[in-house]
Amino acid sequence: MKQLFFIVFVFIAIKCSSQNCLELSLTATMDRVPLPASSAAANFSVCTVPMGSGDLKFVKDAGPAAAQLQQQMEQTEKDFTNTMMQGYSQSNAQDMMNKAQQQASQQNMNPQQMSQQQMMQQAMQQQMGNYQQDKPELLKLVYKAQSANMQLTMLNAKLAKELQPARDQLVKDLAQADKIYPDGGAGCPGHGVGEGGQPDCGCVKGRLLASYNAHITAYNNYDATVLPILQNYKTLFTKQLFIIDDCIKQLQNGKKINSATYKQMLFSQQSSAYGSISSFMGITTDVITTSGKSQCQLANLTEGRLKLACAS
Repeated sequence: MKQLFFIVFVFIAIKCSSQNCLELSLTATMDRVPLPASSAAANFSVCTVPMGSGDLKFVKDAGPAAAQLQQQMEQTEKDFTNTMMQGYSQSNAQDMMNKAQQQASQQNMNPQQMSQQQMMQQAMQQQMGNYQQDKPELLKLVYKAQSANMQLTMLNAKLAKELQPARDQLVKDLAQADKIYPDGGAGCPGHGVGEGGQPDCGCVKGRLLASYNAHITAYNNYDATVLPILQNYKTLFTKQLFIIDDCIKQLQNGKKINSATYKQMLFSQQSSAYGSISSFMGITTDVITTSGKSQCQLANLTEGRLKLACAS
């Protein structure tokens, strides 16, 4: 009887480990990914900007909508990981079944027990699935989703390559902006030893203002350059995500597939495609927040929040 319970346990483990796709829409998720604006001021306006230490404003994130989506995506990524980890038992299920058979053969079993064991073994073998059980038209959908996912991988590489010149130019422009205000206010006239020899506040503020405005100009140019690129790639990504969504829908999230191998393959395409969305969102929100931070610096200066080491 204990042996029969062990066989039942193995059967349940196999059944529960099938990796059906998650209940989600890749296309709808991508649709919610925010695109940056074409200027630092516009990006700053959507960011979450609380007060930090020293009564200074700081950019916390790319805005409430982006933060909420990011939180949901992090949870979904955990769901993908948990489902994948549960699926690892699938690969060991056949070994467990073989061990159950060996242990059962070492015990004396009456005909009824042997019949029960054979029935459970047959059920487990059917649950494991094999390639011949699945219709070719269903497997074609799995490969179609895989092909679309390969397109996403190539799009990720192309996007990075297309953004690189704008990023390189931004680095150069920011380096030039930094030269306008050297550390410590060097170059500004000082005020005597009795006042600590601190640079003149009017000079320091003027140079900081010029430097911060130069930073903003650099980001304005960068934002205006990358926005149409990101808009185009969001459309290209969505096209491939729609194909994967459609394949998964036709396969009822994998429920129409018997083969554990093909179930896992379909699940992998969904998981990988979701990773592409996460990567794309990382790019867009980074543009929004870094651009917004340049405008935030200026706001802290013009609003008198920035404490400067200078003397009037």
